[in-house]
Amino acid sequence: MTRVNRWRSWWPPLFALAAMLAVAAPAALANLTLTPEIRQAMATIRPAQLRAHVRFLADDLLEGRDTHGTGIQIAARYLASQFEQFGLEPAGDNGTYFQNVPFVATTVDSERSSFTLRTGAGERSFRNGSEWVIEFPVEGERTAGLVFAGYGIVAPEFRHDDYAGIEVRDRFVVVFDGEPPSTDPNVFDGERPSVHSSLFRKMGRAAERGAAGLIVLQRPGAPAMVAPRRPRIALAGEEARPGRQPAIAVARIQPEAVGAFLAGQPIALPALLEADRRGALPRMLLAGEATLRIAMARSEFTSPNVVAMRPGSDPALKHQVVIFTAHYDHVGLGAPVAGDGIYNGAWDNASGTAEVLEVARAVAALPQAPRRTVMFLLVTGEEHGLLGSRYYVRNPRFPLKDTAANLNLDMTEIFGVGKQIVAQGAERSTLIESVRAVAAARGLEIGEDPSADYIGNVFNRSDQASFARAGVPCLFLRWSGTHEGLTPDESKRRGQEAYRTIYHRPADQFDPDWSWEGMAHHAQTAFLLGLHIANRDDMPAWNPGDEFARIMRN
Repeated sequence: MTRVNRWRSWWPPLFALAAMLAVAAPAALANLTLTPEIRQAMATIRPAQLRAHVRFLADDLLEGRDTHGTGIQIAARYLASQFEQFGLEPAGDNGTYFQNVPFVATTVDSERSSFTLRTGAGERSFRNGSEWVIEFPVEGERTAGLVFAGYGIVAPEFRHDDYAGIEVRDRFVVVFDGEPPSTDPNVFDGERPSVHSSLFRKMGRAAERGAAGLIVLQRPGAPAMVAPRRPRIALAGEEARPGRQPAIAVARIQPEAVGAFLAGQPIALPALLEADRRGALPRMLLAGEATLRIAMARSEFTSPNVVAMRPGSDPALKHQVVIFTAHYDHVGLGAPVAGDGIYNGAWDNASGTAEVLEVARAVAALPQAPRRTVMFLLVTGEEHGLLGSRYYVRNPRFPLKDTAANLNLDMTEIFGVGKQIVAQGAERSTLIESVRAVAAARGLEIGEDPSADYIGNVFNRSDQASFARAGVPCLFLRWSGTHEGLTPDESKRRGQEAYRTIYHRPADQFDPDWSWEGMAHHAQTAFLLGLHIANRDDMPAWNPGDEFARIMRN
């Protein structure tokens, strides 16, 4: 899950800071006073500007802003031009707004990759693309026997185990795509796909049993699969790092070729489909052996993080930095849906990028800078594993020991004017004090992640995780669980529906009907939160005993 904003105004001198941010606690600025100067800076964050940013970043011409593409280079230059317009200082390489991140792209070389099956019926080589595609590549050649394992599902809660009674070690596991058909919502979620239909889950089940690879049979009549277009991306020097490779290779047999794949086997395709209809799929050894050869091509490239800052005004604190982040990459071009193969990424994450731009505008508008330096870091490579933010924490502009906090924005408010501030992770550190101060000043409740029950815990799935793993206190600003003019159930339904229908799909496009007022309200809250953190007396710290409290920042 994938794996954003700007500012300007006038301000009083340092001696008036206490009037703007009243000190009521010994360690932190407990209250936030919305002075005329702060309100004036907030007012520079406008719905029309957010709308314009998202419209541009999600345009088809940018081709989904994949890390390895031309579109993201265009986006980077747009973002840098905005920072320059706001009057913010470059914080990238050699006095520029760009921190160039070195990557290695690995793609399947289809001309040198092959799949061959040998049975009593003879030897058959399948045509790459039209008859088979590589879903998850592992470079090399493997010859092994075959075993049919139903759907390749292990689901104890449904007393279902497709691996019961069969040995799959050092064999290719052959499975049907999807999961057993059912209209009963209590069995594999009925007609809706459950987590057990996930190809990642199936790959994991086969890999943990020592399989040589996974071969997925597409059902006759199903649409043919398009080979993944996106290269596998890694930071230069990390290509072979554990976790960057799939556990085992996964290949799909196209619908029109399944009959040929099963020729010469103990059970023919019609009988197998009938057994599936009756809920009696066999698990058995198949005849012959297969050879799967996967060749890869590699290329090196760079893609920039875009970085700007406003230096702090307090001589004792300006060496410390508060960092706003948002990833501006998306997933690029992919399998067409209704003829559209551009995955524009308007919500994910042109929305967060636009908010960071507008927060930057507001910070630049302050007549006097906050006490600490405030940085705006728009990162590349999030959709490939938080790569841009991971590169930054290894090559920081300011030492990590002087990095006070990270505030990350990803898939932000599009549903309405929120009644909550949802800052996931803030409760794990003294950042919660700033959240409470801003909530009180804005008249907002402090809410919990509204997507937790249908997405799960996303704290490790966006760029704040890179900072947390480096020991930097951080929070993830989410959309609100309640909104003006909506019931809590209506708010939840809107979030669920958006996640179900547009997340990582071509449908994630600019939508003029999104709540741009709500996005502006959310960005203004983010601005105030960053301002409070930048002006508080103490350095934020993890709570004692938190898993990240043990990490030493350097």
